[in-house]
Amino acid sequence: LALGVIVPAIVTGIGVRRITATLRGLTDAAQEIANGKFGQTIPPASTRDMHELVTQFNRMAVQLSDSYEALRRQNERLSLVMRGTNDGMWDWDMQTGRTYYSPRWKGMLGYADEEIENQIDSWRNLIHPDDADRVLNVLQVYLEGKVPVYQVEHRLLSRQATALLSRPRADLLHGPHRQPYRMAGSHT
Repeated sequence: LALGVIVPAIVTGIGVRRITATLRGLTDAAQEIANGKFGQTIPPASTRDMHELVTQFNRMAVQLSDSYEALRRQNERLSLVMRGTNDGMWDWDMQTGRTYYSPRWKGMLGYADEEIENQIDSWRNLIHPDDADRVLNVLQVYLEGKVPVYQVEHRLLSRQATALLSRPRADLLHGPHRQPYRMAGSHT
């Protein structure tokens, strides 16, 4: 009777320990990936289900590593192109109003990166008052899809309160039902 209780308990304990070790390995490797250390893999597990879980995790880790490297190369390329063109870049999330203005975009107007808030209103406030209605009208017409290209020459006020000629060009992303949700472009 004692063997009937002790042997299954030992077998169960060993099985639980193997499963727990595999899960601990998955958890530790997932934490490493979350910290940016891609390429984590763990040794194969003993049970079929655990082996499949480990295989899928390792496949995911490789895909994440490849995706991260492709993204890094793409960002490097974009950065190089933007430096080469000497233009400023901006990216407007229309759902939140948050707008990224590159340090070059701000610097062209004489501002340091931290001096212009990353909101669409920052740009609106810099438009020369004599150009504001025309520029905002062209933007609205473009957002409504009535013109194919957003490009409107206008003046922006620099930090020194002088008017600088701006030539923005942009493209738009649409969601369901052709609703615009993001616009990005360059500023010459």
